[in-house]
Amino acid sequence: MPPATESASGVSATIEYAVRVLKVRDAIVCGHTDCGAMKAIFEGEHLKHLPGVKAWLENAGPSAKWLAKRLSETTALAPEQRLRALTEANVLMQVQNLRAHPAVAEALSTGTLNVHGWLYEIGDGVIQAFDWERGMFRPLLEQIQDAAAANENERKIA
Repeated sequence: MPPATESASGVSATIEYAVRVLKVRDAIVCGHTDCGAMKAIFEGEHLKHLPGVKAWLENAGPSAKWLAKRLSETTALAPEQRLRALTEANVLMQVQNLRAHPAVAEALSTGTLNVHGWLYEIGDGVIQAFDWERGMFRPLLEQIQDAAAANENERKIA
């Protein structure tokens, strides 16, 4: 996602329209496992002949590059674990970029919009949603079941 300061992009205009005109209630930033874009951040030299892709990946920002460098230096994680960590971090980074968009920030402040960070598991189709209270990605279905159980308990108490 481009930074909020990039007001001339189609992405920024789409977000503004969705939030202010269509009044969407939920915005989802969704990454996926085995992501080619995240692999490209690890292997930046392959982008020399793809200037458009390289420019788009700049939206991941310096923190993604820093994390990719640190993850590449560690031998404690397998390559797929490093890719997973970078992908999860990028989802959270893009959630923060989205929250900084003026229309989104305004809607968040009035409680008319929720922003979610998801990770789609290519292998099994499971959606992992970032649980802001626990600070981790958890299966979306598990979180829905937890919320339903909490609502049921509240009804029993009332």
